[in-house]
Amino acid sequence: MARNEIQIAHHMATDRMFAAMPWVEKEQIVLSPSHPSIGCECEEIVVGGERGEGIYAKGEIILPVHVQCLCFKIAVLMPADEFVRKLRGWMRGEAAWPAMDEYAGWLGLGGKAEPEAVRPVGQAERALEAEVEEARLALASLPADTDEAVREVMETWLADTEGNLAREREIGAALWDLLKVPAEDALPDDWRMVAEELRRQGYDLYYKYTKDGIREFVARERGAKESGYMVVGREQILVKQGAFSARAAQRMEGELWRDARDALSDAIGEWLQSVGFDQVDIARANYDQRRRLLEEIGEMELKRWQDGRVSWIDDVPPEARARVVGWVDHDKAAIAAFSAVDPLNLPSLDAYHKMELADMILQTKIDGEW
Repeated sequence: MARNEIQIAHHMATDRMFAAMPWVEKEQIVLSPSHPSIGCECEEIVVGGERGEGIYAKGEIILPVHVQCLCFKIAVLMPADEFVRKLRGWMRGEAAWPAMDEYAGWLGLGGKAEPEAVRPVGQAERALEAEVEEARLALASLPADTDEAVREVMETWLADTEGNLAREREIGAALWDLLKVPAEDALPDDWRMVAEELRRQGYDLYYKYTKDGIREFVARERGAKESGYMVVGREQILVKQGAFSARAAQRMEGELWRDARDALSDAIGEWLQSVGFDQVDIARANYDQRRRLLEEIGEMELKRWQDGRVSWIDDVPPEARARVVGWVDHDKAAIAAFSAVDPLNLPSLDAYHKMELADMILQTKIDGEW
């Protein structure tokens, strides 16, 4: 099985390489010297194609053809004089060779890359932008003696609309990043694909960077099978035995959580340093202390925002302050007109956020309700 999987990986790499190289015109399938004559499909392929020599268009034949297939491909190159002529013309700028531009870009050598497309703004997003502007103008135009209850209703309307706009932008960005499809043209299957990918990414992070996720991952790796019954008093208890012992599972959980905690601690430390905390003080703080400090900053920032006061963190833009608020509570952050995302890139938070965003897509774009 290992040999077969290695062959699959090798042939995938070969196909990608041949497809990228503009001087490779075709490919020839060659039978393995150790191949016995057993009448398999390989023997027909190597005597098929052009002139019966097993020559085919690039990518037409996928190897391995069968399990334990050891056939291989060799490149059929363009004539050498033609290659030299085209390459010289391309290098001197005298003749265009788009395929070589793409190959240079594939190698990261400055080929002519297409400009990055800008995400189109959908109708739903534009409508929410207009509603946010309307809510802001309405709130700003309230007389000074307006009843507090009325003002609170207007503020709630603005906060909810800003939160909806932030969600709509995130949903549109997720769709565009994955499929390059504008929200206006997306079909239900497109939205489902994006939701599934976000959920997969979220679970990958969850299993790697959260205590509960690590515990579930270890339990899944350990597995369990029935090994018989044990009599306890008058009862029979079904006994299950894992692939390794409970003690080994606990040790694995501890090691994985230590690695995750170190990564999270580093991410928090970098952010604290970016907003002015002393590097030496940060280095002295362990993970729990750093996290507690971040939570305190977030609670303080959220309270200041709710009271209409200026952030105490000088020279930090609002989107950076949103990071610590997002750490405290995603729901509070959304109410506070933040997007409930984690710009800190703390993977444990990002895991939950990706799964929330996947649910949001299913609810708003397929079920049709906020």
